[in-house]
Amino acid sequence: MKTILRKFRTDLDFRAILMMSISAIFNGAYGIFILIVGNINIDAYLISSGGYYLLLSFVEGVVIMRRKIIRNMRPYGFFLMLLDLALSAMTFYALLGQGMKGQHEIMMITIATYSFCRIGISIKNMMNLRKSRDVTLTIMRCISFSSALVGTLTLTMSMLATFGEGYDQMAIIMVSIVGLIIFIINFLIAVYLIINKPILFKKSKQKGV
Repeated sequence: MKTILRKFRTDLDFRAILMMSISAIFNGAYGIFILIVGNINIDAYLISSGGYYLLLSFVEGVVIMRRKIIRNMRPYGFFLMLLDLALSAMTFYALLGQGMKGQHEIMMITIATYSFCRIGISIKNMMNLRKSRDVTLTIMRCISFSSALVGTLTLTMSMLATFGEGYDQMAIIMVSIVGLIIFIINFLIAVYLIINKPILFKKSKQKGV
């Protein structure tokens, strides 16, 4: 146990892979839960949200499984574009009034809590990987940043639905602006991964980062 804890503190690769593995498991479980609830309630917003988190879990899993052979970031840029499409669907259905409005209080608390935790975990991952030049860890950093942005959007929508007067005109404007900004940023991240030259970065463990 002490060896694992020591490795977690000193080995950047091990710490990043462990954190993303935990993230993939929780995103997958959360996505399945939201998808089931969405199908039961015939809620397009929840179905698209569940699809987003399942796709995010899949992308994280692919990065983890292929971490030792990744030489090109381009495919993962296209993966992020697919995630951006799922984000667009979430925002679209939210603006149609099928977002957080009318959800049970327990469901609202669950979504807000998970979104908040998602933001915290993503920021932690980004901080851990901020100085890395490794291809795999760079992809992980981009995925974490994208996930944190989406967590901000879902947290915003849940707060507006919980403490506001439903989805009034101001809430719709706010969700539209936040959603558009996040969509653009995620698109730029995806483009960065796609156009970045497939340079083989030197694999090196960075201790104490």
